[in-house]
Amino acid sequence: MFAADEFLDGTHALDNGTVYALLDTEYVGQRYNNCAKNLTYPYCYQLSISLAVSHDWGLTWKHALPPPHNLVATVPYVYNMSHISYGWGAPSIVESPTDGYIYMIMWNKHDIGLQKGGLSVARTAHINEPASWRGLDKSGEFTVSYVSPYTMTPGTESDHVSEIVNLPHNCAPHGLTYSTKLGKFVVSLCCYDSWQTENPRLHDGGGSSMATFLFATSPDMITWSETTRFFNTTSDLPANISAMVTGKMYPSLFDPKEAAARGDRNFGVIGAEPWLYWVSIGHSPYSDGRHLWATPVDFE
Repeated sequence: MFAADEFLDGTHALDNGTVYALLDTEYVGQRYNNCAKNLTYPYCYQLSISLAVSHDWGLTWKHALPPPHNLVATVPYVYNMSHISYGWGAPSIVESPTDGYIYMIMWNKHDIGLQKGGLSVARTAHINEPASWRGLDKSGEFTVSYVSPYTMTPGTESDHVSEIVNLPHNCAPHGLTYSTKLGKFVVSLCCYDSWQTENPRLHDGGGSSMATFLFATSPDMITWSETTRFFNTTSDLPANISAMVTGKMYPSLFDPKEAAARGDRNFGVIGAEPWLYWVSIGHSPYSDGRHLWATPVDFE
C-alpha cells in the first residue's frame, strides 16, 4: 500500500497554507514478520516515495490520496524478503527557476532486476498529483512513469526503470537547490563507505554514521560535475564542535537572505552567501544528542 514507515523529506509550500511533501516510505520486513529467516537490516527492506499534504502550514498531515494512490515513485518489482535494501528513497526537490518544473533527485541503494542502483532524477509540473512524476529515460528525456508492481502489466518492467545519473552510488542526496551565482543546480550529498549503517533509526542504532559531505553541480539536472568535498571526518571541524560529533547527516544548502529577497518559502535558490545546514549525532541523547549546525559556504 506504500504507507509503511513514512518520513517527511522533500517539501514544497504554496501561498495558501498548503504544503506538499514527498515521503521517504520505508518497509522494514522484520517489523511485519515478513523477512527471510536469520536476515536483518540491510535485508528485508524496501523503499518507495509517496505524497502527503498539509493544509495548515505543516502542523498536520495526511496522504495526498488514499494509499496506494499516494505513490510517487517505486521500482517495478514486488517486495523481496531476502534481497538487500532497494527502492527509491531519500527524495530532495527544487522548483527550477529556468523552466518551472519541480525536480526530484532520489536514491536506490542496490540493483534490483533491471533497475540499477544509484541516483536518478524525475520531474513534475503538478506537485499535487502523485502519478504525474516522470523519470529520466536512456535518451535523456523525462518519460518514465512509476506504477505499482502489484497492479502493473506483467512484462512491462522496462517501461518503469529510471536511468542513473553520473553521481556517486554510495551517496544520499539530502539537499537540492539552484545557485544564481553559478547558474547551475547544486546537490549536497551525504556519502558513506558502507551505507548499510547510514541511518541508525532504521536498525536500532547499529553502526557509525560518520560520513563525507560532497557537492556537485549541473546545468540541467542530468549531467553532473565531479564532486567536491565540504568536509568528512571530525578533523575537518573545529575542536569544540568535533568533540560533540560521532556522526553527521542531512547536508542541505540554504540562503536565508536570498529567500527573503525573493519571497521564496521553499528556499529553492541560493545566492552568493549560502549556508550548509547539517545534523550531528553526539554520544548520548542525555548529553550531546542531535544538533543542527550551519556552516557558511562560498562557491568559487
